[in-house]
Amino acid sequence: MGIFELKPFFAGKRKYVTIPIAIIILITLHFGSVSGINSVNTSKNVVRQQEAAKSDVAGVQAIQPTVTVILTEESTLTSDKRQQVTLVKVIDGDTIAVLINGKNETIRVIGIDTPEVVDPRKTVECFGKEASETARKYFEDSGKKLWLEADATQGDGDKYQRLLRYVFVDGGSVDFGKMMIESGLAFEYTYNTSYKYQQAYKQAEKEAREAKKGLWADDACMGYTTQRKTAEARQITQTD
Repeated sequence: MGIFELKPFFAGKRKYVTIPIAIIILITLHFGSVSGINSVNTSKNVVRQQEAAKSDVAGVQAIQPTVTVILTEESTLTSDKRQQVTLVKVIDGDTIAVLINGKNETIRVIGIDTPEVVDPRKTVECFGKEASETARKYFEDSGKKLWLEADATQGDGDKYQRLLRYVFVDGGSVDFGKMMIESGLAFEYTYNTSYKYQQAYKQAEKEAREAKKGLWADDACMGYTTQRKTAEARQITQTD
């Protein structure tokens, strides 16, 4: 068969070749269109979900309650449950008056005993005035801001309605009672039962006595009719 004889063959078959090609093109266009539509729909759904999520968050934020906690200066508590108060006055080296939530309260410092200056039943004792003046000046230098700490082993108060507390100054970081003992201005004092800071206070007294600080000095009580005694020999009670 020559080249000129091929023309009739293809001429007769052309329509059969053209139809399948057209079908393939239509199918391709159809699925491409469907895929495009699905892609657009998916994008729209994602946008709708993002907008819905934002709306939900905005709604939750809108209904969140605003809580305002107001603590008065006298009722502020530190993380270790020390209560901030304001000094009213110093009664003596181991007893002070403070303002707690608008009420005057007398505080007897736990773990220490200072020589007497105000007890009408007793004469002024050796180093009593020094202890009281030191306490007064120390509190005033601290801006009269104190922190109180209770001790369940000692009870909340005594029979004279004085609250039993440890006293801290300088932002609650300095133990006033221990400082007084270390300076030789107070005796360590255990009343019936041991207390939280007993060992630290006893060690502070031992070191002050050995260093002859304050009332432990050799000539500290010259001119006083009462003699200085060690804490163990004083036989004091919580009424002091």
